[in-house]
Amino acid sequence: MNHRCKKIAQGWQLINLQFKTQAEAIVDIYTTLSEILPPAIKSIQTINHAVKEFNKFETDENERQRKELTYATINETISSLNNRLYLLTNHQQKLKTLMDKQNDLLLRGMNTNEQTNNEL
Repeated sequence: MNHRCKKIAQGWQLINLQFKTQAEAIVDIYTTLSEILPPAIKSIQTINHAVKEFNKFETDENERQRKELTYATINETISSLNNRLYLLTNHQQKLKTLMDKQNDLLLRGMNTNEQTNNEL
């Protein structure tokens, strides 16, 4: 195999290593977030339920309204977190598909390069 072909093969290998490293990092981040967010959301929902229940016994109208505002704000936060978790999952699936395709193309390129070198 000539020097130029070896350099090309080394370049392909470096790109492949980069793809693998990026894929592992992305999977680790996704896994961490997808494991942390659902229980965090559930905890926030539980706290919000308690706020609503305690508010039923509030006799001061101003305090009751303040707690209702707190309840509504927490509900918005829960909704936002749920939406972000959905987007995270959706983007992760799309990104995984794209990365798999890139890896397949890279491997094909490496194999084509190898076959060309063997024919020389």
